Amino acid sequence: MIRANKVCKIYPGRPAVLQDLDFHLPRGGMAFLTGASGAGKSTLLKLVTRAETLTGGSLFVDGQDLGKLKARQVPRLRRTMGIVFQDYRLLMDRNVYDNVALTLEVAGVRHSRVRPRVHAALEQVGLAGRAKDRPQQLSGGEQQRAAIARAIVHNPKLLIADEPTGNLDPDLSREIMDLFSHFNQLGVTVLIATHDLALIERMTYPIFVLQSGQLRLEGERICA
Repeated sequence: MIRANKVCKIYPGRPAVLQDLDFHLPRGGMAFLTGASGAGKSTLLKLVTRAETLTGGSLFVDGQDLGKLKARQVPRLRRTMGIVFQDYRLLMDRNVYDNVALTLEVAGVRHSRVRPRVHAALEQVGLAGRAKDRPQQLSGGEQQRAAIARAIVHNPKLLIADEPTGNLDPDLSREIMDLFSHFNQLGVTVLIATHDLALIERMTYPIFVLQSGQLRLEGERICA
């Protein structure tokens, strides 16, 4: 699903953020991306979503060469992805249902198909009874669940999360990670950037560590 070969990212006037980076996340796989603050985790995710462009090397997502992708093709790429952020990025002037439905509306899904898909997504994340609530009526964990529902409502092939548990306590963090694992078991490819090693080491997925612009696989974990 994701294959990087000698990926390099340099911003003008700064040392390389990423250099000669190689990794592979197979279709249907799940992995964690970790490293110190400023190590380049968010930069790598931005490259995968084409929010940033490569300086060098090659990066393929679902068979598409992102280095050759034209700007007009980026929206189509992103419709195959679900993206979850640390700060949820929910619209506070809309209820939970409308926040989740927005993904489908932007994609041009017929109105008759929106409602059942939104309710199914909310059911999957345990928010079936909160559709009419505004985000500010939810706890932090519930807001992140709503954000995950928004990310998966269009049945993405790839689910990407950038520090999704950064604002949550340990118990809620475990619940959110278990939710990502659930979607992976349903066949969704999942890549999660996180600094919480204590949380992810209890799980059995590969851990990629970014350090000084380089990427290594933690321990003996294997990403085939």
